[in-house]
Amino acid sequence: MKHLFLTAAAVIALTAVSNVSAVSQPKLAVDSLTIHWGLMYAGTMKMSRITLTNTGNDTLKILHVGTSCGCTTVKPTKPALLPGESDTLVVQFNSTGYQGDVKKYVDIETNDPASRSVTVTFLGRVHTILEPTTFSSYIWLGGIPIGKEFTKSFTLRNASDRPVTVKAADVHEQEISFTTKRRTIMPADSATFTFTITPQRTGLASQKIILKTDNLIQAEVAVLITFSGVK
Repeated sequence: MKHLFLTAAAVIALTAVSNVSAVSQPKLAVDSLTIHWGLMYAGTMKMSRITLTNTGNDTLKILHVGTSCGCTTVKPTKPALLPGESDTLVVQFNSTGYQGDVKKYVDIETNDPASRSVTVTFLGRVHTILEPTTFSSYIWLGGIPIGKEFTKSFTLRNASDRPVTVKAADVHEQEISFTTKRRTIMPADSATFTFTITPQRTGLASQKIILKTDNLIQAEVAVLITFSGVK
């Protein structure tokens, strides 16, 4: 009889321990899995905040937070959240060089046994007052020999409903030679610009020309140029 009593007590104790371990686990809750940025002008920055909460009853460890591209950055969060604790994830997107619909992702990896990885999706649409007629967000020049001049033209169309005046241009890279006179582009009209590039090093490079405009909404229009310097 005593043996049966001890056996029953042991079973009850093991069951209790099993139940405790089954419910002692972290759980990640995200306030929104899809964030809409809406319409933005190229060159502007969009910032969003995501609230992370540990709704479990054990410590939630933030193992890794990654983005889908270099244009999207994330401010580091706390490495761990206690039960009931929350933290804010700050996400920033640089729209320079983008045109049209954009979709970006932030992946959050934790020790939540029910969902090791959670993805937050960001949606938006990038508009520019001067849009490339090729509908490409950048100019790809391919391979260019080191020290050799390469001249290229690009055409921009005024996609706004008002005249846009290009007042000047900024080029911060010595490899690009670009000058432009003050010129006004009427709505739906286009203008062609020409630049010369002379690669000084091997490998892939990305540079940009910044056009200064009189438009109050988008005072700067960036033209991205990508090429590969070859021997």
